[in-house]
Amino acid sequence: MPGRYRFSGEVTAQEKAFYEENGFVIYEGFLSSEEVARITAEAEAYQEMIRGGKIPAERIDKAIPVARDEKGEIAYYHRLNYFTKHSQTSAELVDSRAMDAIRVGLGSAHHRLLQNSLNGVVWQLKTGESRSGYSRIRWHGDFPPGHELSPAFTAGIYLNDSNRFNGCLAVIPGSHRDPVGPVAPEPFYVEVKAGDLVCHDEWIYHGSEAMPRRDDRRATLYFYYCAGRGAVDENADSSRYEHISAADSLFVSAASEETS
Repeated sequence: MPGRYRFSGEVTAQEKAFYEENGFVIYEGFLSSEEVARITAEAEAYQEMIRGGKIPAERIDKAIPVARDEKGEIAYYHRLNYFTKHSQTSAELVDSRAMDAIRVGLGSAHHRLLQNSLNGVVWQLKTGESRSGYSRIRWHGDFPPGHELSPAFTAGIYLNDSNRFNGCLAVIPGSHRDPVGPVAPEPFYVEVKAGDLVCHDEWIYHGSEAMPRRDDRRATLYFYYCAGRGAVDENADSSRYEHISAADSLFVSAASEETS
């Protein structure tokens, strides 16, 4: 399947047509290896801040169980919320011409990036080790019907290589337009390299399989662009967007995989 492009500074008509038809698009080499390394280092520094008690409890993710070491102590968090507040590199990305072109080109001038509600920009880590709190994600669409933030799309920058053999993103092309029936068609496996950008519509049916090896890991930086009435003034009564309860059941731990 086509759908792989090199970002030229704007979303072309061909890229937009593929996205609207299939519900996703891939931009290869969107970030340099140096940018990927900086974000990875900033994520580790954020982890240290949480472990050191420097992040307010309400800002620490609760959707995914934490990963624990052999002593039962917290080893790391699978999701780092409001990441742009602790990562200079991602904050610069938000203000970049490239990300603004993605926002308008795949969405519209009315789309807004969530930064101060619904966890903001999120760094998310999937791992295969036995004490991982997140090894697989169930099939789903991003927002429930009628959500005030819709229409929306997700832009995910991959910080590690991701392929079918380590549980990459899988999508049902076109399912954002035609809902999946009783028997889902074969998925398309979105295999990417570190630095690639994958954008997908909120309604596309997607998930990812379990990581088969204990040393497998994949980090992704997610930007959520929304144009619903709840996104016009993101700072107005944003508390009602802080959590979507359905998300609590999406993430499957490695321990669950071993006992299922």
